[in-house]
Amino acid sequence: MPLEACTSCLFLLYYSNAGDEKLEFQCLFHFAVMVYKAYFLYLCRRIWSINCTYESLIDGYDHLAEFKNTLVDAIGKFFLRLAGQLKLKA
Repeated sequence: MPLEACTSCLFLLYYSNAGDEKLEFQCLFHFAVMVYKAYFLYLCRRIWSINCTYESLIDGYDHLAEFKNTLVDAIGKFFLRLAGQLKLKA
């Protein structure tokens, strides 16, 4: 699944000390797009599959919520770090 490869974007955001804002924005954007693409397609397949059950849809939405929370956390950490850098420069 392409999403697994894109978790490296989150790894970079959490553990990079480079302070390269442009690279971090690219990683955030790329990861967000891949999360939404992957899970939108996943949920569409679940909805239209013959074996689709209510429980499987709820499971899919739970996974989507988990990734959205992870993404929001990464974005929050990025902006806190950026604010700290701007404070140091001022």
